[in-house]
Amino acid sequence: MKTFLMAASGAVLVALSVAACSTGTNAAPSPTPIPTVAVQPNDRAYTKNDLSSILNSVNTRLGLGGTVATQDGPQTAAVDALSAFLGGNAATIKPASCVDLLKSDSQLVAKLGSEGVVAGTLSSSQLNVIATAVSGATLPDSLTSNFTASQRSILSSCKHLTIAQTVDGQESAVSVDFTPLTVTTNASQSVGFRESFVITSGGAGSSSSRTTVEAIDGNLLIFVSGVLAQDETTLEKAVNAVVAAAKK
Repeated sequence: MKTFLMAASGAVLVALSVAACSTGTNAAPSPTPIPTVAVQPNDRAYTKNDLSSILNSVNTRLGLGGTVATQDGPQTAAVDALSAFLGGNAATIKPASCVDLLKSDSQLVAKLGSEGVVAGTLSSSQLNVIATAVSGATLPDSLTSNFTASQRSILSSCKHLTIAQTVDGQESAVSVDFTPLTVTTNASQSVGFRESFVITSGGAGSSSSRTTVEAIDGNLLIFVSGVLAQDETTLEKAVNAVVAAAKK
């Protein structure tokens, strides 16, 4: 009996020794902390020549085969059939609170003020890019502080609009639907939407749609809209190309 207890005690000691060795030998090493690198905001200010260089870089990088033009003042020319249709004619828009969304680009650049605004436009068969800045200065807080929130708010409350207009004595009507899109870009702020509309005039009708991504990165206001490509992924890549070129 004594022998059995001795043997059992020896077995326990051996087991404890093995466990101790095992624990010491096979314990996983503590993971080395991965250092975090803070992403520095792009605080560069842009001139008209900078915008030309940025958009030419985007044109080459994406192989768009487009043309680049720059100007003093914001780019507010019509970019689609709906903008052209509205023109300068008086129109009744319902809900009236949604009128800014129809001219989203214009109402946003209006916040830049009237001094020193410069714009560059990249026009191609696939998409159009407009980059706007205040020459050598920062964008105003009134535009940047709540850009994403304000744009998403108006998109959620203005999903359907109707427009009545008289052109050359002829009654015309437009039905417009806005669909907010979830977009992901490298810009600090970005929103996307699809605008679909039907124009009826003189018994005839036409329809079209346009996908747009609006973004702000640093001191650059960016609009990208599809011509043939109604795919937001394509437009996201264009915004990313602008952001990359603007940091060089």
